[in-house]
Amino acid sequence: EEPEQLPSAGFVSQVEIINGEPWLITVLGEAEVFAAHNQTGWQASTWYLLWKGVEFYWPYGSDPGWYRVVDYIPDAEPMDVRLMYRTDIEFDLLLITCRTYDEANNVWLNRLLVYAERSEQ
Repeated sequence: EEPEQLPSAGFVSQVEIINGEPWLITVLGEAEVFAAHNQTGWQASTWYLLWKGVEFYWPYGSDPGWYRVVDYIPDAEPMDVRLMYRTDIEFDLLLITCRTYDEANNVWLNRLLVYAERSEQ
């Protein structure tokens, strides 16, 4: 059953509260989906720099190594769950974090999604 909204970076364990480590949300076929807080100084705070074509090292999950960004959505609507299940691109890794904080309502309005494939680097 599909979730009602894209994952938000709510606190899920003591580890990620302490150090901001990304956590595995789900596995979709061969692709792993990770979420993380975008707090300053934590890893997800730099995911906005992972533009299409950028290569980066991912040390987590079942297949640590180099990945290349194949798509980047900076302002996804939280209810747009279909974005996790895309079939129009191939990806091995999906990173999700919250963006655009609304202080008045204490909610994150958007999600940043970074799709990446295993790189040969």
